[in-house]
Amino acid sequence: MRQSVSPFSLPARRAALLAIAAVFGLVSAAVPASTPLEPAQQIGAANIEARDIRVGRAADGRYLLAWSGEDSIFFQRHAANGQPLGAVTVIGPAEVGTAFPRIQLDSNAAGDFVLRWESIDGLRIRSYAANGSLRAAFLHSDDPAGLQTYDVAIDDGGNLLVATRVVRGVRVPLIGYSDIRFAQTTVSAQRYTASGTPVGLATRIFTSLTDPGLQYRGLSTAPPAAVFTPGGAALVVWETEDGIGPRGVFGRRLTANGRVDGLAFRVDGREAAGANRPSVETDAAGNVLIAWTQPHPQGSNSFSGEDVFVRRYDTAGRSGPIVEINGDLATSPDIDLAVNRAGDAVLIWPSTPSAFCCQPAQLTAQRLDRSGQPAGASILVAGNFVDEPQVDIADDGSFVAVWSQGLFSSERVFARRYSAP
Repeated sequence: MRQSVSPFSLPARRAALLAIAAVFGLVSAAVPASTPLEPAQQIGAANIEARDIRVGRAADGRYLLAWSGEDSIFFQRHAANGQPLGAVTVIGPAEVGTAFPRIQLDSNAAGDFVLRWESIDGLRIRSYAANGSLRAAFLHSDDPAGLQTYDVAIDDGGNLLVATRVVRGVRVPLIGYSDIRFAQTTVSAQRYTASGTPVGLATRIFTSLTDPGLQYRGLSTAPPAAVFTPGGAALVVWETEDGIGPRGVFGRRLTANGRVDGLAFRVDGREAAGANRPSVETDAAGNVLIAWTQPHPQGSNSFSGEDVFVRRYDTAGRSGPIVEINGDLATSPDIDLAVNRAGDAVLIWPSTPSAFCCQPAQLTAQRLDRSGQPAGASILVAGNFVDEPQVDIADDGSFVAVWSQGLFSSERVFARRYSAP
């Protein structure tokens, strides 16, 4: 894999949290609960390590679970009532091409889905019809000199959009002075047909040179997020410095023919924020909801916690207010957002109800109404030391949450279904 791993990567943070919690005997407090359809279900073999579980849900409630093992990827389709549809499909080591692949999944209303993961030779993409049959398998590759992160979106016709964020160091020589090293961030998007054929050339969405004093943050490897909007248009969001203000979340629209549509715009709207890890989804009308985290005001280190925010944009591109969602602190910036065709949404994040830096992480979900406001109490999905959650929602408002739990060889993956409100 070509991404660097920082000392504050998710596994490192999780190990630190576990060690400190063991010393102090911490126990997480309860979050207002909601009745799920069933207890949390462990996915995959009980005695085999599994990671990176992902979920994609069709409008009628059918859903797909995908997860990774040591050198393989697995997925299984399910009916809306949770019953498996057929056997588990295995993508073997020869096709995966890396150890413990970090997978991502996107699906459309019909249940078609796309899996992607990074290997040493680029981004591997496999696109499937709703019945599990393979449509396309291909390799997407960008600038090998930079740190690359990706997102892949699928539209209702099965067409794909690959959003790429590349961050690399740039030396600028100055006569009579030492070279100044900048961090250059480039965001681009490439369309593919449902059969995996490229459509034109990649579209350059954003390029910036970050102030040298902000270089460490500029080298963040946070991935972009992409979503198709009605009619084949798209929106890509990402985190970066813009060379003027602090790190924030930015977005830019693309037309149906792949051209940029207007200027890049700042989503978080904060002058001193540090917003990061955006997630974006849209309803059938084209209203867009964007979620992100930013450091809690109590501190700026990696254990100070993150506050979770959302902002809605209507079909004309008009922005609504920034809404703070959580009263708890997110223990990592890995949040996920799901929106159904009517505009009902669910947001999920690892959290702690205490400002103390190292309380064990539990998994919290929050329903949002069609204006992007919290709807009802937050939901405790899972207990301590959870990470890497994802959620998807059906048209009736029922949703499936997935997450990983445990450390190293003891890591396992889980899923839990929730009924419509």
